[in-house]
Amino acid sequence: MGCDDPKVSSKNLTEACRLFVDTQISEEEIAKRGRFSLGSINYFLNRAQEEGILNPEVRRNASRKRGLEKKSVHRRVKVVGASLDYCFFDDSVKDILKNYNISRNTLVAYLKEAATLGVVSSEESGRARKRRMYGRNHIIPEKLERVLTQIKEETENHIKDSNYKFSTGEEFGRKYGISATALNARLWKLSKDSEYSSLLKNRVEVVKKQASVRSGLKAKEDNTGIHCLPRRFFVEIGKRNALRAKEKSIGIFGMNSEELCEASRKGKLRLQQMRVSGELDRKTIYNIESRFSADSMQEGAVALTLERYLPNFKIKEGGTFQNPGDTTYLYDFVLPDCILEWHPVRLGFDGKRYIPGDYEALRELKKESTTREEQQDLRSLERDLEKEVAVNYWISRQEASDNSDYFKGREVYLAKNPKELYDFLKEKGATTLPDYQEFAKEFKKFKEYVRQFKVVKPEKKREVA
Repeated sequence: MGCDDPKVSSKNLTEACRLFVDTQISEEEIAKRGRFSLGSINYFLNRAQEEGILNPEVRRNASRKRGLEKKSVHRRVKVVGASLDYCFFDDSVKDILKNYNISRNTLVAYLKEAATLGVVSSEESGRARKRRMYGRNHIIPEKLERVLTQIKEETENHIKDSNYKFSTGEEFGRKYGISATALNARLWKLSKDSEYSSLLKNRVEVVKKQASVRSGLKAKEDNTGIHCLPRRFFVEIGKRNALRAKEKSIGIFGMNSEELCEASRKGKLRLQQMRVSGELDRKTIYNIESRFSADSMQEGAVALTLERYLPNFKIKEGGTFQNPGDTTYLYDFVLPDCILEWHPVRLGFDGKRYIPGDYEALRELKKESTTREEQQDLRSLERDLEKEVAVNYWISRQEASDNSDYFKGREVYLAKNPKELYDFLKEKGATTLPDYQEFAKEFKKFKEYVRQFKVVKPEKKREVA
């Protein structure tokens, strides 16, 4: 449903159906007359069909005349073709996306739809993903050792000559036939805690500076960007902005020296007070049985639940729990054959968690929702956004796992609530698993059990100047 759709009512549904059945009226004209988005037509027709306002046969005839069934068949052909190319042929992912004019996220959706249609099985798509991943993304130790040896040599050359150019990750990838993304992730991991830490950190800083200098020189050479503007332009802009701020008494230009000193002192004092009070840090954790620390009661309850129902699974921080591997993420629970991410989606109305535009619709709908139909409309939009947020989160974690040499492309499962956790345990062959109602009660008891291990970090004793 589009974010600019009006509230759904019987009048809206009847009008949308009447306009749709009249095949002389274009779909754009229907959207204009009904005051809703073009993408919402199918949503209104589905609702009308559910409520008995629109006969399915009448809808099919109108769709056939409008050519919508041809569009549906065309999409089905793309689903089948892209899925077969991905699973059984050697076309690269980039070529598949280009040939079918789709995005990477759409390809993931096509594979799921193909599994539903029976074109390919989920096992076949999983094998294809691993087959593709173990090509360039799998970094064998010998190649990594050669990369580190070359970095040492380049560092020595850079010490002798400060203008010496380091090789980039892409250049290493082309030279040794490996994935630049996977290599950069592995080097980042080594830079955190290994004998190569100082060597790799120094290389990263130098590579960033060299890239910045090259970009600046290229822009200056091509006379593009700020380099094509005369110096007097920047001087005039600066003067105009300063005078405008001073006239309105805003910013630092609207303050005298005493006011500037006072503002600086207050800002420093406020920052120190926040540090002492712990406002800048996470203050509450749960140190469960002195074995591991969880950020929330739910996360702690999930850990204890997995220990109870999965044979031979024990929580170990940095191992089976909160393990980054060679990625930039902390994975919640790492099992021998997969990864489980516990990620409940909590929606707010501050606009920070949604794609541009949708949170504006949420705010408007929440303010205007007074009738039952309007509140149902709001809940429907919230559910759509929850699914979108969860899918984007899962895609980011699965891609990181696919490109990881440490996790070797383990499949990532996402659980947003106890029901999805229960389904995950059933799929993994959990022992002595009760029915869901009993499981939900046990999960609630685990949360209450975790509550007693709550730890509030003490405030730092620091004198405030």
